[in-house]
Amino acid sequence: MKAVRPLILVAMFAGLLALAWWMVHQPRLRLQTEEQIRAAQAALAAQPVCPLAISAGSGAVRPAAGPDTEGLAPPQLRWQVVRNDGQGRAPEVAVRNVEVAAPDGRQVPACILAVEAVPEPPFAETDWRVGFRLDLSRLPDAPRGKAVFRALVQPDHAATLNGGSIYLYDGSKVRGQSLETLSGSWLPVEVETELAPGTGFVEIWYRLAYQGAISAPVILTVAEPRLDLMAD
Repeated sequence: MKAVRPLILVAMFAGLLALAWWMVHQPRLRLQTEEQIRAAQAALAAQPVCPLAISAGSGAVRPAAGPDTEGLAPPQLRWQVVRNDGQGRAPEVAVRNVEVAAPDGRQVPACILAVEAVPEPPFAETDWRVGFRLDLSRLPDAPRGKAVFRALVQPDHAATLNGGSIYLYDGSKVRGQSLETLSGSWLPVEVETELAPGTGFVEIWYRLAYQGAISAPVILTVAEPRLDLMAD
């Protein structure tokens, strides 16, 4: 037994060392978890979003610039980029939320869509668009007769966006305005659609390419975008 006692003491000492090591390293393990959470939050914040003002018939315009905007909690706010290469290569587009000078001199919110690399042939199924989904179930008192989207669009130079458009979608139909041929001046955009009976959402999409080419790298500004929900 006397010979065993030293072994028992050594084992107990080793166990205490292992326990001490584990306790010392627990803050590091928690820190790694916190870092992972922060990284996930940063990745969410880095998702491209565009400004949008929403009027739900009450006269109040609600800003909607990101997924955590106060008063418009998810899933009511949902921006999404659709990028389909098809058989060729979809354009590379950088998305930014900024303020710009409107034609009347006012500083207004704007979405900048900077095409850094154009799509390459073949163009079958090529698609690039960024869209906003408004969940109408979160606005039970909002008028649901029709939706009207308005904005001013300007490229930094004349450009051709084959398949380019801004459109509304309510689950049953698409209504839009073409952006295929753009000069360097401001283009007023107004898209109106009657909402389908019982629809639960309305979506706005800025599409830069669909099964076609973009003439050259271009920076597109969508200024003061606004969605109005109205009665019939």
